[in-house]
Amino acid sequence: MEHWMDLPFWCALVQALLWDAVL
Repeated sequence: MEHWMDLPFWCALVQALLWDAVL
């Protein structure tokens, strides 16, 4: 179940990287 808690973190991290690349 701990892995489920990690999912949002990785999603946010990927989004931040994508936003950083776009901007």
